[in-house]
Amino acid sequence: MKLKKTILYLLTLLLIPLVVTFSICLLHNDKNDIKGLLIGNNIENVNVNYPYDDTFTSSFMDSSYLLKMIKNDASKEIDNKIVKLSTLIKKSNFVIINIGLVDIESLININENENKLIYDEEILYQKSEVLISNIKQIIDLIYDYNDKIDLFINKLSYNYYTNDAIVINLYKNINNLYEQVAIKKGATLIS
Repeated sequence: MKLKKTILYLLTLLLIPLVVTFSICLLHNDKNDIKGLLIGNNIENVNVNYPYDDTFTSSFMDSSYLLKMIKNDASKEIDNKIVKLSTLIKKSNFVIINIGLVDIESLININENENKLIYDEEILYQKSEVLISNIKQIIDLIYDYNDKIDLFINKLSYNYYTNDAIVINLYKNINNLYEQVAIKKGATLIS
């Protein structure tokens, strides 16, 4: 009987440091875990107070490519581990979607001699319809992975020196549609 108590006592002494070490590791990892995710195009100077992952961003990505990435559950190698986009979404508290500029700006050329933008207005409006359709699907897919996540949609910013009324109006229309989508889907529009 005394031998059993001694063995239990020794096991307890051995397990306590292991449990404490394991608990400290879990607490330490929790503090450094990524809380959010930025997807789509890169954003410089993101004003977020929590750590976020921007692995699935690029300067060339358009909305159709982002939609394919989410549909196909894209993955990347990070620290010699394959990480799936769906896993990052599931673990995140928020997602910032920054998409649309590449869609629109790829269809606009600048004639610097005349200080004028060159584009086909009809194609721009068709592309904006595709963009809005894609953003709706992107949001639905993200909610399929994590229905508790906070979603933010970044507004498009007019980045041209020339004040082109048609393009300015297009950007306003897209941002208004982004706002309508955000309200309907439970997301927040940010700039």
